Amino acid sequence: MKKLLAKIPKLTQTQILLTVFGLLLILIFGRFISLLSFSDSQIQLEKGPLLEMKKSETVQQKFLADRSGLDKISILLRSPGIKSGDQVEIKLLDENCQQILRQGFLQDAFVDSQNLYDFQFSKLKNSANQNFCLEMNFQTNNPTAKPIRFFTAEQNHYFDFSAENVTTGEKSTSHLSLRPSYRQGFFQNISELNQRISQYKAPFLKHNFLWIISIAFLALSITLVILLMRI
Repeated sequence: MKKLLAKIPKLTQTQILLTVFGLLLILIFGRFISLLSFSDSQIQLEKGPLLEMKKSETVQQKFLADRSGLDKISILLRSPGIKSGDQVEIKLLDENCQQILRQGFLQDAFVDSQNLYDFQFSKLKNSANQNFCLEMNFQTNNPTAKPIRFFTAEQNHYFDFSAENVTTGEKSTSHLSLRPSYRQGFFQNISELNQRISQYKAPFLKHNFLWIISIAFLALSITLVILLMRI
């Protein structure tokens, strides 16, 4: 390998390394932007009374999406949550709970939490001010599996309907403790990220100052890498 590299002119080596570095940088930032999804900050996840869902039972919850780009729903469960070998199939339906729009399974949330589970799906572009129905079914091969227990929260204008176990007909007095997330276009996502970061920064690290510092840091980092390659 060393002999092969020795035969390549130094300028060509630098160009190859810069090209690889540039491609990796594009992939990293592309992946970062694609994962940007912002939860509705007006909805708080509360640990209210529990609603149980036993094996093969189905629970439904209707809710209102506040913005376009709905792409994730986070749900708060009581420990121990979903055990190994068990799974919760989840469907996003229209407001009448008839047409399937998205479906998948509840997964552990990316954040370090034993109680939070996510349903991630390809975004719905025109979800703003639309009512949806969330349907979950508990599936397991364990005959002695304990029920899945959902936390509930007090009613607000996003949840006009209480949670319901449609298998047993049991209705909760409140809604499931869940929070939708939204993903917009590139510039909207960056602007949202800037606003949310700015909430926790000193005045000289907010808005335009934050942009200047971030861009300068990135430019200096790339410049340093290029200089190191040329040594």
